[in-house]
Amino acid sequence: MKVLFLCGSLEPGQDGVGDYTRRLAGEIIRQGHQSLIIALYDYKVSEVLCTDDFDLKQVIKTLRIPISLSWKKRIELIQIWIQENDPDWISLQYVPFAFQEKGLPFLLARQLKKISPGRKWHIMFHEMWVRDKAFKFKILGSLQKIIVKKMTQRINASVIHTHLPLYYNDLTELSIPVRKLPLFSNFISESVPTNPDKRTLRVGFFNLVSEEPRVMAFLIELYKKSIKRHLNFEILLIGGATECLKSFGNQLEKLEEFKNRIRYTGFLTNEMISKVISTCNVGVTPMNLSSVGKSGTSAAFLSQGIPLAIPLVDDKEQPFFDRKLLKALLFEPDLDKLLVASNAAKHARKSISLVRVTEVFLKDLKLHSN
Repeated sequence: MKVLFLCGSLEPGQDGVGDYTRRLAGEIIRQGHQSLIIALYDYKVSEVLCTDDFDLKQVIKTLRIPISLSWKKRIELIQIWIQENDPDWISLQYVPFAFQEKGLPFLLARQLKKISPGRKWHIMFHEMWVRDKAFKFKILGSLQKIIVKKMTQRINASVIHTHLPLYYNDLTELSIPVRKLPLFSNFISESVPTNPDKRTLRVGFFNLVSEEPRVMAFLIELYKKSIKRHLNFEILLIGGATECLKSFGNQLEKLEEFKNRIRYTGFLTNEMISKVISTCNVGVTPMNLSSVGKSGTSAAFLSQGIPLAIPLVDDKEQPFFDRKLLKALLFEPDLDKLLVASNAAKHARKSISLVRVTEVFLKDLKLHSN
């Protein structure tokens, strides 16, 4: 099969869906098929850029179209690319704000329908509509919901995927047939083995941090229980979001428990991120439970076989389709439960590996290829 992906932007490390698309396209090629990518609304280029991109040394042909280009010219370029490359499938990697700055891409489906006579369509819903209860966001969310329904009707995709149970349920309620596709990590080189120091409890944060009281209380309790068991205790702040991480680290240093226990990695390559995460005993996310399943930073820990602590649980929405992944989550600062979660994480990591998820993706497309 040959799959043409459409996403918003392809700037490495600055667009999560773009990074996701690049990894999936690269693995599709490694598994014996063909893929290419069009960044349909790329805010990081000022002119049309036709170039080779790379995932783990795998070459991927890409076309990056700037947001400044008119839709007429944009569609002409895409049509030329489709004629030249003749894909079997066109896969829309959908996030509302990726295709319109206010998150209202009303014309997207109508425009895309022009490019695809005789092609099969796939849609991956990474996000669908905002859920904030403030009045103006309620209005925005309602409009985005209408766009999702109209788009699926107009494009008439043969296969629709999403990675979050919440989104799966939403689409089902709209009578939209949807299939499950877990989220893999954008960051991990999956050959790196976990290697935490058994004398140290190293707690990792990857770019996302929060000074929310429940997060701080969770860390303090974990520290106390570690000291009781004669373990060294460290908090490792991973990633290049220097200002944000430094501010968080400074607040932790003000607490007596964490003086001289904060470490920083600074910006790291993907390979180095893999190695650093593998030294952690547990990752921590300040995201709420229902959002963890769409978080690339959470997937970075879990796909490495590292359990994930979730201090903030304000809802009961499940973040994963696979119950094995749920067992790799830690909800209490308890070292015995951490050991159970650690063992579960080692077994669960395969279910969100890039190789495994790509196999599921290709299998679902093959079922609808005729």
